[in-house]
Amino acid sequence: MATVTVTPEAFELVEFDAGVIRSIAEELATLIGLQDDVPITVEVDETVIMPRVESSIVGNAITISVTGGALEDLHKARTLSPERTRLILGTHLLRARDRLDPAWAEAPTGDELTVQHTSAWDTYTEGRLQRLGLPTRQQRRIYHFRLRHGFSDDIDGVFQRLWDGENLSWSDVEKACEETAALKSNL
Repeated sequence: MATVTVTPEAFELVEFDAGVIRSIAEELATLIGLQDDVPITVEVDETVIMPRVESSIVGNAITISVTGGALEDLHKARTLSPERTRLILGTHLLRARDRLDPAWAEAPTGDELTVQHTSAWDTYTEGRLQRLGLPTRQQRRIYHFRLRHGFSDDIDGVFQRLWDGENLSWSDVEKACEETAALKSNL
């Protein structure tokens, strides 16, 4: 099982439990298929209520920096939402697993990713999370995909291929974005 560290260990401003967050991250790391020697750190900034998540990899160590607002229950302020925590951590752990795969070595980092690439990768990621039995937001994801790639049945077909995709590489995501760009220019 992957070694997971959650900071802070005790929360003062929100009603979060580091043990619950750690347990969810460990469960997801196993479910996603991360190697046992991959250290995972989840840094929670409980002082920020706006949702924001960033992740990084150094060597094979994964760090997910998240604000309290990203993990908060939408109906009960300052309370941890296990469902949102699963979606947020699942998304970032799966993307980290992609980045650790040589087939994703060419994937740009951070600000170098275009919104189209990010949208396509998010679609591929959430589709896999759904197949793993995790909560997802397919309607929200297709809406975001359409905003970035265009509105047509053919573009929706690209969305569906990414959503249903298995073992895709960065090259596959790039090709999907090139296809939607060509389709959009013909609209």
